[in-house]
Amino acid sequence: MEQYFQPNDEAYITDVLSEAVMKTVIKYARKAMDEPENYEARSNLMWSSTVALNHLLTVGKGGAWSVHPIEHVISAYYDITHGVGLAVLTPAWMSYVLSDTTAPRLARFARCAADFARRGRRHGACKAEGGRAWNPKGQSIQSVT
Repeated sequence: MEQYFQPNDEAYITDVLSEAVMKTVIKYARKAMDEPENYEARSNLMWSSTVALNHLLTVGKGGAWSVHPIEHVISAYYDITHGVGLAVLTPAWMSYVLSDTTAPRLARFARCAADFARRGRRHGACKAEGGRAWNPKGQSIQSVT
């Protein structure tokens, strides 16, 4: 997700690949947790991890994202995993950076990765909902305390 939120919109193929990885994780994460022996779910998550972590999704996008280094401090202080820390911080970051400039990218994230388009949501409604959509049961993590 880090590179997806970079301000460069000229790397279309990189953005579409990022969206495919996010959609795959959304589709299979809960299934893999509920059914640990489900090969289809696990193999799709492993392939998504490989694509996400091999720097393919950084092509044409740029560098670091502010949320990532902040999370390292949080997980060093609190006994939480890196993913939980990012889940706490990302929706807050989305709300914080929402502006006329960032709204189209956040809306695209909500439409493409979280599939809010079929529910008729638009720019203003997506600021944090895209990040919260990662939890399919609708339980939003609000804090680490």
